[in-house]
Amino acid sequence: MKLLTIPLLIFLMNSCNNKSSTKTETETITNQASQKTNDSIEIGFYDNFEKLQKFELKTATKDGFDQLKSNTTFLQTKIETDKKNFYLEIANKKVKFKKYDEDSTEDHNGSEYLGYSPNLDLFAVQNNSVADNLGFADIDLINKTNAFKYKIVSLGDWSGSIPLASPNNQFLVYFQNPEYESPTLSIAILTINNQNNPKSFLKEYASCFVDNDFSIEEIRWKDDHNFVIKAYKSENDDAGKEIKNYSYFSAKFN
Repeated sequence: MKLLTIPLLIFLMNSCNNKSSTKTETETITNQASQKTNDSIEIGFYDNFEKLQKFELKTATKDGFDQLKSNTTFLQTKIETDKKNFYLEIANKKVKFKKYDEDSTEDHNGSEYLGYSPNLDLFAVQNNSVADNLGFADIDLINKTNAFKYKIVSLGDWSGSIPLASPNNQFLVYFQNPEYESPTLSIAILTINNQNNPKSFLKEYASCFVDNDFSIEEIRWKDDHNFVIKAYKSENDDAGKEIKNYSYFSAKFN
């Protein structure tokens, strides 16, 4: 069974919409439910991917994987922090995010800074929530210049991986490893379009949902339409230590 959880939305509230405050230089992300606006869009719905191109995983080799360059799209840049919050400069305003606190009793127990992509001009922020003693998370990609937000809908309960851009920034790939009793490995591709139209800048493009019980450790792009995956299955030895048995797969989409 494929897991699809309605995302717990965490919205960046604009101070001009706050009836009890005047304009300030600092705005705060809260845990109030948001609705779609001209400044935010949700992407990555399973139903949307089902209507689009599918690709398959084929057996690859460790040597083929090792020959490819390991890369990171979202870099851990230096940001302002204090004991309870971190701050990002977005659209010429300092935006405050509550730091993740696993002991928090609030529905929204904080956010984590995942990095900034200079090429895409996007911040990546993971929002963590709890309900009925279960943890949930999703990822927001926030444009640094215009504050437009792309909420990547989780394909499970927890957030997917941090997206990884193809060599020429034509596509983003991210994945959701199997959760709980589900054997489903989910891999999703977003197309990167012209930034002049923020609403269509990122769109669902292709996907692979396979029940193989593998978890992905790393993806490396070969070119803009091919990548290789390092995946594993885990087992514990007699001492209870995790042992990972690795396999490699290639993927190609048009």
